[in-house]
Amino acid sequence: MLNQIKSYFKLLFQKKIIFYDNRKYDVLILDDGASKLDLSSICSSLTITKQIYLFCMLVAIIKKIINLKFNKDKIIQQYYKELIIKFNCKILIAHDFKKSIFNLEVEGLTRIVYQFADHELINKEKLKKHIILHKDSNSKIDYYLIKHKIFEKNLDFIKTQFIETGSIKNNEKIVNNNSIEEYDIMLISQFRPNIYNFFGVYNPKMMYNSDSAIWYLTKVISKYCSSNNKKLAIALASNREDKKKYNYKNLELKFFKSINNKFFTEDIDSYNLAEKSKIIVTTYSSLGLELLARGKKVFFLDPFYFLGGNYLNMFTSEKEGEHWLAGNDENKIFKKIDQLSNFSEEQWKHIQKKSPLLIEYDPGNTKLKRIIKKIIF
Repeated sequence: MLNQIKSYFKLLFQKKIIFYDNRKYDVLILDDGASKLDLSSICSSLTITKQIYLFCMLVAIIKKIINLKFNKDKIIQQYYKELIIKFNCKILIAHDFKKSIFNLEVEGLTRIVYQFADHELINKEKLKKHIILHKDSNSKIDYYLIKHKIFEKNLDFIKTQFIETGSIKNNEKIVNNNSIEEYDIMLISQFRPNIYNFFGVYNPKMMYNSDSAIWYLTKVISKYCSSNNKKLAIALASNREDKKKYNYKNLELKFFKSINNKFFTEDIDSYNLAEKSKIIVTTYSSLGLELLARGKKVFFLDPFYFLGGNYLNMFTSEKEGEHWLAGNDENKIFKKIDQLSNFSEEQWKHIQKKSPLLIEYDPGNTKLKRIIKKIIF
């Protein structure tokens, strides 16, 4: 127990400690700022990111010591309760990786959870253990906002009202409209700094499948761009706000330059880079689904389709469509890109609307805000 107490206090001093705050908030948002929800036009809200409310934390720790339930999850759950009571919150919003909230009950509180990752391909029992705090939990949540109706069946162990909203983060994101598309193709990077290399040499045969897929895709798309005099941009993973703290941009650039050095990058996020690009190419990134929802031409490629575990397996049984391909035939890939390039705006709108990979896009999260208004007013 002493070691646990030490670790909690170490955690405290890594955060901004708030000693006093007497304000009241209608909505408490527990997602570390991932959604960047702006509710200022309809109510007062507080997003918990890097701040710790010291009094609430100390009360939570003391209560759990008294109850002989001194573990991290129990303390976090009690801390959330203390925050809700302190700020007199009517609504709690969190993403579904904040598992402590599924068993958190406070009188008069409405809990809204939104889908953070894509759960369809995770074994249901493993997903249940990851999301639910206690094995014997009778998990209930008031509203569960999901990206697409297909995810509902894998979350049916939760008693809730499912509402299809698309990606809450994507709905909230505002991008700069760019009338000039500078790049012919934007490749979505899924680089992570732990990709296997042998003395600095990257060998796709020695990598994880997802890493080999992005290596292969980069090689093929680079060849296409070189042969057709096209400009290639790479949306670096290290430019993502949640990844900047890991500081691996140089490693990521080294990885892509080991395949081809004729590409462009910019120090902007992927959404804004996509606005400057004609076609988006991706393997396993949920960003591809979000950009498709926004109307961008997105080509989904799964070179290792026979292994399963891709969006194509999730959304369609067809191995090939007008903007996706389950396979690694170089000529087919080239033809798909040519085909996408030649679609008129009207043709693409028609294709997008009937695409099995299309998730909803609700700019400004109007569905969520209607729920909030209904509860508060």
